[in-house]
Amino acid sequence: MHTKKSQSILILILLGILFFASCDDLITPNSQKLDGVWKCSEVHQEEGTLSYDVTIETDERDSTVIYIYNFMNLENNPSIPVYARANVNGTSIQIPRQTISGHTIEGSGFIQSNYTKISLDFTDDLYGGTPWDVNTIYTKYQ
Repeated sequence: MHTKKSQSILILILLGILFFASCDDLITPNSQKLDGVWKCSEVHQEEGTLSYDVTIETDERDSTVIYIYNFMNLENNPSIPVYARANVNGTSIQIPRQTISGHTIEGSGFIQSNYTKISLDFTDDLYGGTPWDVNTIYTKYQ
């Protein structure tokens, strides 16, 4: 009888571990699926329509943080990386206010559930005046 009770407790512990492990997958963003090269289609209020590539990398220490390299096509010299930092929460992306190459940016967006498209809406303030609106669609290369 003592063995049956031990087995029951062991089964409950294992089920609890499985439950919490699967809940962790739902809570923790799977931002590493975003890593790679993406095609960007951008509509900028001042610059017009642009098309270029960006590379997304997940922060090694914090999986809720991603870096978008060549953000707004500002990376003129590959040896000097230009990136925007963004926070990922599920399928939402938040670009906190930051300045890159003289452009103050801020915005948000959404990740398609299959991790093949990202939509971002943000503002770009280059001269400290009225910021321009920017809309981008990133499509992941397969």
